Amino acid sequence: MAGGRIAHSFGVVRNPLKETLMDATINRSVDVSENRPRPGLALVLAVLSIPGSTLVWDLDVPVPGFWIGGPLGVAAIILALRARREPIGKAGRGMALAALILAGLALGQMAIVTIVSLAS
Repeated sequence: MAGGRIAHSFGVVRNPLKETLMDATINRSVDVSENRPRPGLALVLAVLSIPGSTLVWDLDVPVPGFWIGGPLGVAAIILALRARREPIGKAGRGMALAALILAGLALGQMAIVTIVSLAS
């Protein structure tokens, strides 16, 4: 053959092009989400969970507070906990703490009202 080399060994044949492509693609993760703490959004969701868990009990849905206020309270708690883990300023930590307290109170109130209504 003109200009080519033929390997006569029975060992592993290495393909440099394949190794380059594999090295470039293995363990490369793409992070498309923002990892910014959102204490303001957590506080807004916590404030919305209060009327969402108290004012909707007249709807014709079984336990309506759990359908409206419950998801808002859980989302507020998750965002507030994420915000408290990240390094943010005093105002952000205060908003996250307020969101935790308000959402916890809203969820606790829903649990108490549900238990009392089931008992009576």
